[in-house]
Amino acid sequence: MSTLLPKHHRILEKGLMEYPPFGVDEAGRKIRDVSGVTIRANIEYLEELLDRVRGPGSGADMIDRLVSLLNGRILDPTYHVTPDFLKNPWNSYSYEFACFLGEFCSELAGDPHFQSKMARQKFLSPLVVALGKPFSIAKIYELFPHFGQKFAKDSLEFQVAAVMPGRAVLRMAITERVARQFGPYLKACAGLVCDATKSALASAPERIHGRLPATVADLSCIAAGDPCCEWELTWDAEDTGFLSRVTSRRAQRLRNGRAEEHLVQDQLRELEARHEQLREAYLDQQLTTVGRRRRLRDVTALADKSKS
Repeated sequence: MSTLLPKHHRILEKGLMEYPPFGVDEAGRKIRDVSGVTIRANIEYLEELLDRVRGPGSGADMIDRLVSLLNGRILDPTYHVTPDFLKNPWNSYSYEFACFLGEFCSELAGDPHFQSKMARQKFLSPLVVALGKPFSIAKIYELFPHFGQKFAKDSLEFQVAAVMPGRAVLRMAITERVARQFGPYLKACAGLVCDATKSALASAPERIHGRLPATVADLSCIAAGDPCCEWELTWDAEDTGFLSRVTSRRAQRLRNGRAEEHLVQDQLRELEARHEQLREAYLDQQLTTVGRRRRLRDVTALADKSKS
């Protein structure tokens, strides 16, 4: 890998994107580094922020500006995006594209802390909130690797170092494949990912159970040159999820709440299976879109050549 630049060198210095933003990568594998839920969260937050600060309609104009900036960094028009495309939560993207988008959002919002604020309010999708409802906060953090894959399919590595009532230590590392996409800008890109991820984690008690957000302390960070990002989260330990409350109310009728828990687990598995089916269907649709645009481009180029 090339020499890493300090974290104040952002990926926008790179110029054009080097990798396909969606579709398939250079090895022919489907690109699914970042969920469309993450991209839409950025778009929605930027649009709502501008509408609130500058007045109705300002947000939509800024999203058009964002799309123009992104397409200006994508050499092949086959991969150009639109506002509607970016708002589709079922699409999937490369991490390089996601970091270009994140940096542009911060610039357009005029806020270097855009990612943290956006993630705290928008990252936990209705699906993740629904999946987390049955569990205590401690259990949700214990399931961090499972939930993390909803946002970053096999592009980030998530680990749980410790979980106990009121305290959790969680880790995140970047895969070698994604590190290649970041290149010398790995530290700045990792900073974006770190800020968004830990802010989303801190929001879990509030978003899922209506409690106060967790407090986050950085133990290590890739942006500082460490091999992984590690955070200590602390929260009010008087915390029960749905399953615990059901168990206490129905202890006489449900032995340790297991029947209820098994029912919820079955429902979650069914919901997640449907989620993955939809995501695969939209991945195929993205591939179809790329193929159709490429054929149109080739036909147009051939027609222009025959005229000359």
